Amino acid sequence: MLDIDFANILYTVINIVLLCIIFRIFLFKRVDKILQARQQEANDLNEEAKTKAIEAENSKLKYENELNAFNSQKEEMLRQSKDDAYREHEKIISDARSQAVDILDEAKVNAKLESERQKKIYEAELKEMVVDAASKIAATSHSEEYDKLLYDKFIEESKGVNNGSNEER
Repeated sequence: MLDIDFANILYTVINIVLLCIIFRIFLFKRVDKILQARQQEANDLNEEAKTKAIEAENSKLKYENELNAFNSQKEEMLRQSKDDAYREHEKIISDARSQAVDILDEAKVNAKLESERQKKIYEAELKEMVVDAASKIAATSHSEEYDKLLYDKFIEESKGVNNGSNEER
């Protein structure tokens, strides 16, 4: 049968306790230190990642604010350019209208002067014809039939002169 020896059990317990103490001193403390160092490193990396995420978010917000400021500045510049272009457009149109009015006024004055010149020419021709007719009447005998003939001839000539003046205009 089996003999149970207390000394053997005592030696086994002492060996196990000594092994636990040795393992604890030489193995577990070092492993704990390594695990704690790794845990601390992981915590540091986690904190650094959080910090970088916050910095990235701040950079993103700063970029969005700058982008919004740029867009508003761009819109303001576009609006101002449109306003300037509209003012320039209005100025050009008003200058063109002013020039058109000046040209029309000058054309009216020129037309009036030309009309007066043509009237004077027509009057001169008419006076010449009247003088010519009067001289012909004075040079001939005065019969009623001859006066009618001269009158009709005068009317025909004046119509011819009048039509010629209208064609020149």
